[in-house]
Amino acid sequence: MDKLNLLEPLSYSHTYTELEQAMQQVFIKTYIDLLGDDLTNLFDYSVPHMAGGSVVERFSKKDGLVVLRRPNISEALMRVIYANWISMGSKRGLAFLDFVLRMLWPGQYKIKRLFHSKALASSYPSRLTYTESSENFLTSRIHISMDDDVDLQELTQLAPTLTKLVPANVVPSIAVEAGINDLEITAAVGVMPMLVCNFEPL
Repeated sequence: MDKLNLLEPLSYSHTYTELEQAMQQVFIKTYIDLLGDDLTNLFDYSVPHMAGGSVVERFSKKDGLVVLRRPNISEALMRVIYANWISMGSKRGLAFLDFVLRMLWPGQYKIKRLFHSKALASSYPSRLTYTESSENFLTSRIHISMDDDVDLQELTQLAPTLTKLVPANVVPSIAVEAGINDLEITAAVGVMPMLVCNFEPL
C-alpha cells in the first residue's frame, strides 16, 4: 500500500470549518511523515521479497542471509536471492549455493564434490580427492574454490553464511587458490605450485 493513501479515508471525512480542515491536513501530514514508512513496511511483510530494502534486510537477517547484503549489491539482487531462498524450501542445496555464488562472484568459483578411497575408508576424511572412480566413494563433503582476485576481506565475512546455505548433511570448505608464477623450482618435478587460503572455521 502506498503510504500516501494510508489516510485517504480521513481526507474525505467532513470538516465543518477551515480550522478543522487545516487540523485534518496537519494530522495527515504528520502521521505519514512519522509512521508512513513503518506502516508501508508492515503491509509489505506478506511479500518481503517485493518490499523495500529495509524489509528485505530484516527478513534475510531472520533467515540468516543478512551478511549477503554487501555495499555494492543492489537491492534488486538481494531481493532475487531472497526470493529464491523462500521459494526453494526443502529443495535448497547445492543448487541454491551455486545460485548465490553465481550472483555474488560470477565465473570466479568452482564447486567440487569430494571422494574418498574405499580401501582407506577407516582413515576418513584424510584421503579426500576430486577423482571419481570405482575405487573411491562419494562423500558429503564439497570444496568451494574461489579465484585469487576475489576480495579476501569480503570472503572472510561471507564464508560462515555460505557454509550454512547447504543442507546439514553437506560439509563445505571454502578456499582461495592462487597460482604462484614467480616461484623458482630447481628440481624437475611435475607439480603446479599453488597457494591455498582456507576459510574453514577452527
